[in-house]
Amino acid sequence: VERTQPFFIRCIKPNQQKAPNKLEMKMVIEQLTYAGVFEAVKIRKCGFPFRLPHSLFASKYRWIARKAHGWVPIEVSASSSPQQYCHAVLASVHQDFSKVHIGRSMVLYRSEEHRVLDLLKNLALGRVFQHFQAAFRRKMGRVYRGLLRQAIAGLQRAIATVRGCSMMGDAEVSALEKAIRVYHDTLGRFSAIFDEYEPAEYEQVKAIKKAISE
Repeated sequence: VERTQPFFIRCIKPNQQKAPNKLEMKMVIEQLTYAGVFEAVKIRKCGFPFRLPHSLFASKYRWIARKAHGWVPIEVSASSSPQQYCHAVLASVHQDFSKVHIGRSMVLYRSEEHRVLDLLKNLALGRVFQHFQAAFRRKMGRVYRGLLRQAIAGLQRAIATVRGCSMMGDAEVSALEKAIRVYHDTLGRFSAIFDEYEPAEYEQVKAIKKAISE
């Protein structure tokens, strides 16, 4: 028994008939009251319901030092303890965290401080993710431009080859169709992502192919 991790589940009856989709609020409130749930919540709110080890608190909330203009320096040395790092993280923002208690092994705080910390963390992560997205889009744009230049060069060679022929027939149509296939193969998945844009050379190849076929 000592090696097990038992969980106790307290069931609340929604109504006397135990029928689905029917809630008798008075009955539910009475059960919660007599079971001591409200009293337990009241006692828990008087204490510190949120408790995290120093290292976990520091790794979870170090993001709050990220501001719109960049990172706020966390004034702590590399040899500092996790406890000192937690103090420095809280001091990096202009908020009253006097009710957050940093003990010997854990950081203790209540729901009000928890909401503020989570809000600051989410705002900071939003700024970080915006930079990640912008960097990723820049990278995607550079790769796409390079592949597009390569694909357009292939179309231009096909146009020059076809225009240099004295007679246009099935061979030229096949060459243009191959150039279109190579164009899409070169762009790969970018062809589907940027499907609304096609270069003038692509439209020109299609027009020449249509004119020959007619």
